[in-house]
Amino acid sequence: MKQSKVTKGKIIDLRLEPVARAMAYFPVIEYFDEIEQEVRTFKSYMGYDRHKYEIGQSIEVRYYIKNNKKELMINNWSSIWGKGVFAAVFGFIFFLIGLGGSVTIY
Repeated sequence: MKQSKVTKGKIIDLRLEPVARAMAYFPVIEYFDEIEQEVRTFKSYMGYDRHKYEIGQSIEVRYYIKNNKKELMINNWSSIWGKGVFAAVFGFIFFLIGLGGSVTIY
């Protein structure tokens, strides 16, 4: 988080794509890349309900360099922490299941 940069962006498109058994809208965002000094676009890896964002809406974008590759995301809680929290919760559940199978009650 300390090495990332936050900038303003604008939603220029909402792409409807299948996710599991449903459909979700993936925002396409245009932003000014302060590192490369040019306007760029990216599609969010998180899909949302149609009413979450609208075309033309201003939005904050967070980006950082990881292994010489720029990572971009919408600057909100679910984009930043969602995958980590999801993995931790399911990891803890599987840990408890594994622990339950190895405990013998006399």
